[in-house]
Amino acid sequence: MITNAFAECRFVRCRFPDTGVSDCSFTGCDFEDCDFTSIIVKSSRFEECLFSHCTTSNRLIESSLLPRTDWRGMELAIALVTGNFGLRQSELADCRLVSRIGGGEEITTSATVAVSDLSPIERFRLAYFRSGEVDGDPAALEAALDLRNWGK
Repeated sequence: MITNAFAECRFVRCRFPDTGVSDCSFTGCDFEDCDFTSIIVKSSRFEECLFSHCTTSNRLIESSLLPRTDWRGMELAIALVTGNFGLRQSELADCRLVSRIGGGEEITTSATVAVSDLSPIERFRLAYFRSGEVDGDPAALEAALDLRNWGK
């Protein structure tokens, strides 16, 4: 699917086998008990969407915007946070954040992700996730805005 827009849709117990989604917009959509293990979503926007009790893979969504989304009862890879922007820790309920799906180490709210392994943009995304504020970590924001770091 490329450049499609979905609004106020409800996906219940859906599977998306070998599906690619790119440059799509989802507004006010609910995903309940869906199987996302063989879908890849890139450069899309999910706004005011609910993800509830879905099965995911390591790379569910990449390079996308996730403003005002809710995530309930799921195992999520930290790549969802570092590979996208707009997700906040306060939007997760009964979710397990792991280093990778299927046997990954759980990352608790107080745990420190190996920041040295993250790019400046990924550090900024992680800081936003934790604080819910763009300027929650001024050093991460400054590094993310430094054009010299964009090619890394």
